[in-house]
Amino acid sequence: MENSPLASAIFLIASCISVACILAMAVSLAKKKDERRAYIIMKASASTLYVAAALFLLDSVLAAFELGIGFTSFSALTMICIIYAVAFAFFKRKYGD
Repeated sequence: MENSPLASAIFLIASCISVACILAMAVSLAKKKDERRAYIIMKASASTLYVAAALFLLDSVLAAFELGIGFTSFSALTMICIIYAVAFAFFKRKYGD
């Protein structure tokens, strides 16, 4: 199967978004924290953990029936970073920072 230019462009865009999310997560965790910011990070981290654990559990159950997606390390990291970025933005807007 040949690689089309569209597939290559989509992969490149997805990779750039993934790297941007990973960097944003690292920057948000590295900033100096006050109590409100620490609370926002705690809430975002906890919700990310819950969603990621649920997705991995769902994949494990589906794998038992040979329907699983099977996450690669990069796709799992990307998924977790995107979930964290969305949760962080939500809680930042909700609690202000």
